[in-house]
Amino acid sequence: MSKDYTRAGVGWSDSEYRSRGIPRKKLTPREIYVTEQRIGRTLQSVGESIGVQRERVRQIQAKAVRKMRKFPDENKDHLWILEEL
Repeated sequence: MSKDYTRAGVGWSDSEYRSRGIPRKKLTPREIYVTEQRIGRTLQSVGESIGVQRERVRQIQAKAVRKMRKFPDENKDHLWILEEL
């Protein structure tokens, strides 16, 4: 099921992201949104803003952090988040 995260200010839906053929080593709009919103906010409050439970927010954040560490060149615009978390 494809979710639309535009209401949370994320941009593309999951299906739009896949259809654009963006490499999986880059962060998805949802991963970017979650990692940026986690700075100073709880898992619960971020989850409520996109309609998922806090455990799912934790999983999304963990995946994004792994991608940023593994592929720093592709995600250089978001590496500052690692210093904040």
